[in-house]
Amino acid sequence: MHKLLNRLTGAALIAGAIVSAAFPAVAATQRESLRPLAQAIVNVVTNDQMQSSIAMGSFPADGRLDNANAGPGVAEDLKSLLEELKVAVNSNSSLSLQGTIHKVADPKNSKLVMIKIKATITNGQADTIANLPLEIRDTGLIGGILGVNSSLPALATREKRNEALQQALKEPSYYQHGALIKSRRESPYGIELLVTSLSAAPKDAAGWARVPARAVVRRRGLPFVQINTDEVYAIRIHNRQPDRLDAAATVSIDGIDCFNFSQIRNPASNRPKYTHYIIHPGVGMVTGWHRTNNESDSFLVTQYGKGAAGRINADRSKVGVITVQFAIAWSGDAVPDAEKGARDGGNETGFGPPTRTGVAEVERHVGVVRDEISVRYTRN
Repeated sequence: MHKLLNRLTGAALIAGAIVSAAFPAVAATQRESLRPLAQAIVNVVTNDQMQSSIAMGSFPADGRLDNANAGPGVAEDLKSLLEELKVAVNSNSSLSLQGTIHKVADPKNSKLVMIKIKATITNGQADTIANLPLEIRDTGLIGGILGVNSSLPALATREKRNEALQQALKEPSYYQHGALIKSRRESPYGIELLVTSLSAAPKDAAGWARVPARAVVRRRGLPFVQINTDEVYAIRIHNRQPDRLDAAATVSIDGIDCFNFSQIRNPASNRPKYTHYIIHPGVGMVTGWHRTNNESDSFLVTQYGKGAAGRINADRSKVGVITVQFAIAWSGDAVPDAEKGARDGGNETGFGPPTRTGVAEVERHVGVVRDEISVRYTRN
């Protein structure tokens, strides 16, 4: 069992309190998938170069991945891992790290796709000291990095899940009902983006419940919501699981996990303590970047360089994607039938005014990623 953070977001949206929550992830996370690469970087810096620091550059997707934007999150995750492993990230260092993100055929099975991250370390003379590759094969992680809209069969083999992912990449699609966005009509999960001006930003989740959802338009088979500079937004998350199971949702903005800047950290690693929201059957609200259990910084759309991505040397051309991934969550040792056998191997968002929240910890298990929704915003 793992502790989760249980957020009460007000009773205005449905009868009774609406609950969303965050907790240390059970399933694979992007940060942990990058740990072998971080360790390899540390070995080069400390053992080969006898240094204690490195400068952090950007990790853009290659030119064929026009809709991917995970680079800022990859850079931030590597930064936190390097600091956890006692290598300082310092722009004055004589060593520099940068990389690229690629979608390639899996050399172990050419019918499957995977993510390859290529990291390069250079010295002060711009000489390449090391080329360090990392391969990511987890289907949920691949989908999150590529920003797709797809439903992944939780009980299928990795091959079948990967096949579903590739189909979503080949023929981008989604289902829309008004402002509600779903990966497909039959999916129990959906999101809406609530948008308002900075001057009218609500002070709490109950205030956000009165903000109308912004209209969705289709661009190249993908959902797009116009959010202007200096507007703020929140994400309303729908969980209509027929078995009335909780949903565990991860939320990333421009490739950066919304808990990334949380002040509540794991004391051993200094990484954010929470990575998921728990959404009970019904509707939950994510009103901003998590700061404490009582307050979040609202999602503010700003000019490039002023937002969260700008704080970590983000590739400005690849921001503009809001991604929510869903798994089921449960308490107790009995695994739900729905999870038995599951397997898998233009602008940017910055910090707006704080909103009040209230939280308490609960305990849940989390299954594999089974649905993902990505919404593009203001990229022009």
